[in-house]
Order: sequence, then structure tokens, then C-alpha cells
Amino acid sequence: MRTSGVSIFDIDEHLDEFSRNLKAALIPDFDEYGISLERFFVTNVLKPDGDRQYEKFKDLHFPQYADAYSYKYMWKYTD
Repeated sequence: MRTSGVSIFDIDEHLDEFSRNLKAALIPDFDEYGISLERFFVTNVLKPDGDRQYEKFKDLHFPQYADAYSYKYMWKYTD
């Protein structure tokens, strides 16, 4: 997800894409053991609420992200 530029705050909206990319990356490893990876889904990414480093990151970056998201959302519905 880092290479796609998806924020940790947006990751839940991109779980399908994350699942497809991770599955594609895992297929060669499974193939080495003669195992076929038919279905693979990421259903949740646990954010470590309460973790000191994550809380510091969230305090620094979430307000900026929320402002940009609300601005984007506002323009989407005012056209």
C-alpha cells in the first residue's frame, strides 16, 4: 500500500485492491510448495489505537488529512 500512496486513514476503502496486490505477491511463494492460492481476501487492517507511536502519528497527520478530505468531499457535492 505504501507504493500506491494510500493513507492508513483510507486503507479500509481500498481493501479489495490491497487483497488483489497481496494475493499476486503471494502466489509465487505458494507455487514453490505446489499449492494453488485460489482465493485471498484482506477483510480488516487493525490500526494500533493506544500504541504511543501510532497515536503520535495520528495526532500529527490526521487533522491535515481530515481537512483535505472534507475539502475534496465538499467540492464533490457542490458542483
